[in-house]
Amino acid sequence: MKDPWKVLGLDKATATERDVRSAWRALAPTVHPDAGGDPEAFRALSSAYRAALDYARQPRRCPTCKGRGWVSRRGASFAGSKTACTECAGKGVK
Repeated sequence: MKDPWKVLGLDKATATERDVRSAWRALAPTVHPDAGGDPEAFRALSSAYRAALDYARQPRRCPTCKGRGWVSRRGASFAGSKTACTECAGKGVK
């Protein structure tokens, strides 16, 4: 199977569900067998769409707290304290 992101023309790191659907809607009419397209190309596009959409639906870990929901803050006494992550509001995902 080809790389789904190359088939759809998207960047894996930044693509959202909306981006995946938009790429599908733009490419599907050009390769659909009912419109004179190649059935094998349409199957490849459909497979890429499903794989990319599954990936885009997964929650993304917060890069600041690495999915924990908190960050360690050290004061002058070197005693660490756990503080809720401000990037993800303590949820661990973006």
